Amino acid sequence: ELCELLASYRSWSAAYSAILSQHYEQSMESSEEQPGEPAAVAQRETEVTLRGYLAMEYTELLDAMAVSMPSVRGNPLAPYVEQLRRVICNGLQWQRRRHEDTYRDPLLLALAVTDVLAASSLRLPFPATLAAAALVKYGLDRLCDGQ
Repeated sequence: ELCELLASYRSWSAAYSAILSQHYEQSMESSEEQPGEPAAVAQRETEVTLRGYLAMEYTELLDAMAVSMPSVRGNPLAPYVEQLRRVICNGLQWQRRRHEDTYRDPLLLALAVTDVLAASSLRLPFPATLAAAALVKYGLDRLCDGQ
């Protein structure tokens, strides 16, 4: 079982690295920006990371989370679902704002979810960007309507 997990991780890691490299190169080519403020650089890095995650399947995202939680069986988000509902559904005011144009773009939605997670006291054993992408793929309507 451990060998399967390691093989899955290596496969995911190689695919993820290739996706990130491609998106990073594309974002740098399309950008004529001057070296920016640290916040702008961090924002671009977050966008590149999220683009890579959003290019992955939901199950691949769960597999990536599972690597940091080998003792958890099943969905790595499951132990945090109630806290995620509270933080994301309330923090984004999803019920009221779900039809806003901003949230129709998966990247912008994932950025907003990442910001809410980062600002919360919820501590996840995997990056907020990874959780945000998985939640966007899962669907915030499904998450928040489960309340």
